[in-house]
Amino acid sequence: GFDIVVCAGNVLTFLDPATRRPVLERFATHLRTGGRIVTGFGSGREYSFDEFFADIDQVGLRPDLLLSTWDLRPFTGDADFLVAVLSLSPRSS
Repeated sequence: GFDIVVCAGNVLTFLDPATRRPVLERFATHLRTGGRIVTGFGSGREYSFDEFFADIDQVGLRPDLLLSTWDLRPFTGDADFLVAVLSLSPRSS
């Protein structure tokens, strides 16, 4: 397992929509206990933040930290970018 999986640069938005959830699930499968996934992508790329949140919930991940930029600005409802630090939900670990 890995301590960290980093998926930066809008990668999730370039995936076929049907593969996004399975990719997130595979990331989760490869985490060690206490490991984290860090990913970021912009809005307006046909993958809404709400869809992303639903997908991570479905694969047993939870957000530990949500930011609106890579320079650590807090995530807000009007953010046009999301950086998410994720870990396994208690039910998945």
